[in-house]
Amino acid sequence: MTIKFKGLPFIARFKLFFRSKSLWFLLIGSTAFWLLMRLQVEWLWFAQFDWQTILLRRWLLQLGGLVFSLVVVGICIAWQHFWLNHKGQDDSEGGFIRLSGWHYCVVLVACCALVVGDLVLLSRLAWLACFKPFVLGHWWAEPFNSLWAVLIPVTTVFLSTSIMLGTARIVELFNLLAQHSLVFR
Repeated sequence: MTIKFKGLPFIARFKLFFRSKSLWFLLIGSTAFWLLMRLQVEWLWFAQFDWQTILLRRWLLQLGGLVFSLVVVGICIAWQHFWLNHKGQDDSEGGFIRLSGWHYCVVLVACCALVVGDLVLLSRLAWLACFKPFVLGHWWAEPFNSLWAVLIPVTTVFLSTSIMLGTARIVELFNLLAQHSLVFR
């Protein structure tokens, strides 16, 4: 059941409301005004300590991160568009790369290593945030002087990997590794 409002269903009226250029101008203008006021307050606060260069560096790093992430998203969208347009076509036309054999294995291992590295880093940061929150500003210099500092990231990676792959596949993987370790001895 849809709600009628002046002869149009509510959803259609809502969509027409957002097609208005004046509404978009109002939304973008008010957002830009709010952002500029927020930046001005932040600039003035840093100015009282004469730290404008630090703030400017932070803004430039944030802008660089935004540009980098937009480039990555753009590449992913272009790749997805390319993939969907060429799905089911023969790769004899050229320009379409299929991964098979050892190429697929190398890409799969690289992706797995990237995910595991991210998980180790995030679990290390989570451990430091829980137990040593004041060293997060220089977390890379904090040594692994505790067994828990090593055990928690490794356990997190193992648990997340086992959940992703499924318990049966992990058991098969350990059986396969055990068979190969016995063969090589």
